[in-house]
Amino acid sequence: MNTFTLFLLTLEGILFLLWAYLMFRMLNGIRRRHAQSTSKPLVGPTAVFGVFGSYLKDQRFRRERLVIVAVFMMFLFTNYLFIAVQSR
Repeated sequence: MNTFTLFLLTLEGILFLLWAYLMFRMLNGIRRRHAQSTSKPLVGPTAVFGVFGSYLKDQRFRRERLVIVAVFMMFLFTNYLFIAVQSR
């Protein structure tokens, strides 16, 4: 395994951990906001679509959504690079 491949694998791991952290933070924030507005600690199966829809439409969370998408795209790009390097 050469140095570039090792670098890509390390970068992929870091990006995946960052993406997982951001997604956990997003989901926990959605649950917390719903619990505050309805005084119910958990989101039921029927309310999930409304809760996610309000998160996706709310402009206060636009930057958070963009960061999640950017990290995911970087992860996909490093995955593509890894596959391209391995297929040579």
